[in-house]
Amino acid sequence: MGGGVGTFMALSTVLGSGMMILPGTSYHELGRSAWMPWGIAAVSIVPPLYCYAWLGRRYPSASGLAHYSEVALGSSVGNTSGLLATVALTTGIAATAITGGRYLADFAGMPELGWAFPALAARSPCCWWRAPSRETCSPRCWRCRLVFGMARAGYLPTRLSALRPRDDNPVTAVLGVGAVLTVIVVGVTSGAVAFQALFVLSGGIYFVLYGIGSAPYAKLASGPMAVVVTALCAVTVVAVTVLAGPPMWACWALLAAVLAGVAFAGRRRRRRRRAVRSVMAMCRVANGDPS
Repeated sequence: MGGGVGTFMALSTVLGSGMMILPGTSYHELGRSAWMPWGIAAVSIVPPLYCYAWLGRRYPSASGLAHYSEVALGSSVGNTSGLLATVALTTGIAATAITGGRYLADFAGMPELGWAFPALAARSPCCWWRAPSRETCSPRCWRCRLVFGMARAGYLPTRLSALRPRDDNPVTAVLGVGAVLTVIVVGVTSGAVAFQALFVLSGGIYFVLYGIGSAPYAKLASGPMAVVVTALCAVTVVAVTVLAGPPMWACWALLAAVLAGVAFAGRRRRRRRRAVRSVMAMCRVANGDPS
């Protein structure tokens, strides 16, 4: 299986989609030593989880990390976090659905049931156009709330964040996620996309996002506890990055590339706005309006 894939599966067990595949895979590969990846994953993720709990209590927002990052580090980091979170959620949901379908097919002895969960996973965001209103909801509802929250708060590209006038729902973003889910499911089940690649990508981006979440905490929190938690987060991020190897490095490189693109687009947008304001000011002066 390889150290990189194994590490990412262990991480994504706690962080999201790996919860459906790590138990069987770890016991198949490691036997009685299977408790080790569970223990490592649980211990390594405690400091970042503490950061998220602290940030969520003091800066509540449906967009989660995208909002925390913008408050502490600026709009470019916030928008980057929103984009990467959408990618991680999309690949993670698809991987979980495919794994669930395979479990169901093996249990029932009916291979055609392998499409059941992937079809439901793709159908939900395609057809569920209204934002959930209940605060206590299922994991699927939570994922939909996160997509709605990031789109409404403007952390996704402008065209994806467009709201439907009659009910302020970001239909374009939800349909886009549904379309991507469908493509991923078809690609994996047809063999065009490597199944484990979904877990590597989803788990890697999730961990990068957890590392990013530690930065707003380090900047906004104060006191001895903040120093201890920040140090533990730094040790965790560095250790996992080194141990996971190239797959983890690729995810950090993806973060850097997306951040550079978002920052460049933001600068161009600000320059255009300044140019428009300058032209409007000159027009007012030419028309005798000193305001």
